[in-house]
Amino acid sequence: AENVKISYFDQEGANLNPENTVINELHNRNRTMLDKEIRGALGRVRLTGENVFKKVGVISGGERAKLCFAIMIEERGNVLILDEPTNHLVYAVFNDSEDFTVRCESEELGTITTPPPVGDRFALAGRVWEVLELDAARRLVFVKGVEGKMEVSWPGEYGEIHTRILERMRRVLQEDTVYPYLKGNAVRRLEMARRVAKNAGMNERPFVYLGGYTWCLFPWLGTRSFRTLRKMIGAVSAEFGISGMDFEGCNYMTFRMEHGSGEALFRRLLQSYGAPDAPPLSLVSPKELPVFEKYDEYIPAELLRHAYAVDRLNLPEAVERIKELLDILEI
Repeated sequence: AENVKISYFDQEGANLNPENTVINELHNRNRTMLDKEIRGALGRVRLTGENVFKKVGVISGGERAKLCFAIMIEERGNVLILDEPTNHLVYAVFNDSEDFTVRCESEELGTITTPPPVGDRFALAGRVWEVLELDAARRLVFVKGVEGKMEVSWPGEYGEIHTRILERMRRVLQEDTVYPYLKGNAVRRLEMARRVAKNAGMNERPFVYLGGYTWCLFPWLGTRSFRTLRKMIGAVSAEFGISGMDFEGCNYMTFRMEHGSGEALFRRLLQSYGAPDAPPLSLVSPKELPVFEKYDEYIPAELLRHAYAVDRLNLPEAVERIKELLDILEI
């Protein structure tokens, strides 16, 4: 019939050129597609990372089957003829590892299993990167390079630190206890850290003036509450002329503040978010698309933002800490 377009799946992949790379095999059949569109098409069938640069002749039967499916999808056929398409495919009912490709502008940096939220940082290829955007459909993470160092953590699920850990760190800096299990070098480093904390006044006043318009804040909050506080400050940044926010894990944050004072900033945050019924969802931009789990790309964006606000932020704890910081500054 005139309107019939047949798309055929060959279980042996005989229509594939074994000398082509995976990415070139698809691109040669779709010359008008951009590189990012080719990578997106391959990503939808779970061909990602370095696998797309392997020759077709050396990839597994399952990977060739996925490549054939990607080709068929782009052919836009309305009649599909499938020759035992599942011969080489094994399906699992558990959550498998699916890599996200990390990019800085046009440069591909590598892959990670679970991308951090937008605005958070991670270490890769010997540098620290800040997440600018997540593209779930194409499994891409767009980043920018930032200064600083970060320890490479467990490469599986994205880890979090509880607030109690940070509070214990603060007590360690404030007290004079000598821990008998520490070796000599560790004892000397702890003594130095305690001297720096004392000289900077961060034990008494966790909002430290660094000169000019620059301030350093030690909120002693865990990952979720620290992330919440960053978003709260970002929401009022224009009002206080805040810019250049930088942070190290959830240990501290620095920023320029050209208008107002620490007391005024904290009062403003309490005015906006201090009510018992303040919705954490108000901290999540309508443009954000927080994707973490395997099937998140199929969930409505509004539900993803709600889940992010509930599961990845901690507004009540951040508000309580702001009250404590304000009490300290007003003494």
